[in-house]
Amino acid sequence: MKKKRILAFLLSITMILGMSICVYAKEDIDSIKLEQSPDYYSEKNQQEINELKERIEKEENEKGIVRSGYSKNLSVPIYQQVGHSNCGAASGRMVLKYKTGKDYGEDTLATAMEIPKYNFAYVYKVREVLNSYLGANSYKEVLTSSINFGSGLFSSINKDMPVVCHVKGGVLPNYNGAANPGHYVVAKGYYQNSQGMQGASTVTYHDPHYNNQFYGTYTTSVSVMQQAINNNAGFYIMGN
Repeated sequence: MKKKRILAFLLSITMILGMSICVYAKEDIDSIKLEQSPDYYSEKNQQEINELKERIEKEENEKGIVRSGYSKNLSVPIYQQVGHSNCGAASGRMVLKYKTGKDYGEDTLATAMEIPKYNFAYVYKVREVLNSYLGANSYKEVLTSSINFGSGLFSSINKDMPVVCHVKGGVLPNYNGAANPGHYVVAKGYYQNSQGMQGASTVTYHDPHYNNQFYGTYTTSVSVMQQAINNNAGFYIMGN
C-alpha cells in the first residue's frame, strides 16, 4: 500500500512538472512573437489581417487566376549585405530599389531599423521602414498560422510586392543544413503546381548573406520556405 502511495505521488509530481514545462514553452514562444511584432494580437491588427485574408481567399477563388503552371517573377535586384547583422537592411534595400527605383543604401536602412542598437532587425521595424518609404499600409507582417505562406506569396507577388521572409535558413537549399540562427531573404517569384500554392509549388528568393557560400538567388518549395519561416518566429512581410 505504501509503495502505491509513493508511486502515485511521483506520478503526480511528474505530471505537474510536465504541465509546467509546456506552459513555459508556450509563454516563451508567445514572447518571441510579441517581441518581433508587439501589436500583432491587438484587436485592430487582427481585424486588418482577417480582412487581408478574406481578400486573398477571394483572389484565389477567382476563375482563371489559380491554375497549374502559372508563374510570376519580379525583377527584384539583389544586394549582398556588408554588415554582419544587416540582412534585414539588405532585404529592405532590394524591395525599395525595385519599388521606387532608388537605392537608399544599407547603412541608411540599418540605422532606420535600429540594427546598430540591437545587432539584428525586428520584423516590425523592417515593416515600418518599408512603409515609411512606400506608404503606411503597403506592407504587413503576418504569421504563417494566420495566412499560410503559399497564399501570402501568391497574393503579394501578384500585387507586384516582393515578400520579406524572416527565416532560420538551415532547411533552405543554399544552406544544406548549415546553422543559420536568424536571417532575412526576399521572395521574388513563384511557380504554381497543380496542387495549388502549397506542397510542390516553388518560390524563388534572393539571399543577401555576406558569405559568398550562401549569397545568391535560389528556388525551393513553398513548403520548405514556410518551414524555414516557422523555424524562426513564424513571420513574413507581405504586400497589403
